[in-house]
Amino acid sequence: MIEHLLWIALVYGLSAATVRFVYRRLQSDQKQSEQTRYILVTCNHGFKLEWIIRALSLDASLRGKTHHVTVMDHGSSDETLPLLHRLCGVSGIELNIVTGEESLSGVSVSGVLEHEDIKYFDLRQEGALQGIPFVSKL
Repeated sequence: MIEHLLWIALVYGLSAATVRFVYRRLQSDQKQSEQTRYILVTCNHGFKLEWIIRALSLDASLRGKTHHVTVMDHGSSDETLPLLHRLCGVSGIELNIVTGEESLSGVSVSGVLEHEDIKYFDLRQEGALQGIPFVSKL
């Protein structure tokens, strides 16, 4: 009896995963038009950045979107850069890393679409995390 219930649960789970996969594939054209670009300015914020990137990945997965994240690092001396390089493969996130004392005008924003939402956060300032999904205080 238990074996039958386990098989039913397995088939149900696989069916739900298949439906979600097919739905995401069919919505890929719409997903392209709903991209959000985040620009994060940081200096020695490795711990915060990991949580922010993972929160944005969760948000992208739940919404079926892709978030473009550009991190501008101004001379971090902690583990910020190695951490960012490890997080490059997180799903739902296209991560670009800019290092040095470059200005925001030095960041390439080619391919920015008219309907793309751009959000700028300077993590060096107090209260800069307002507006990032699933992140309230770190």
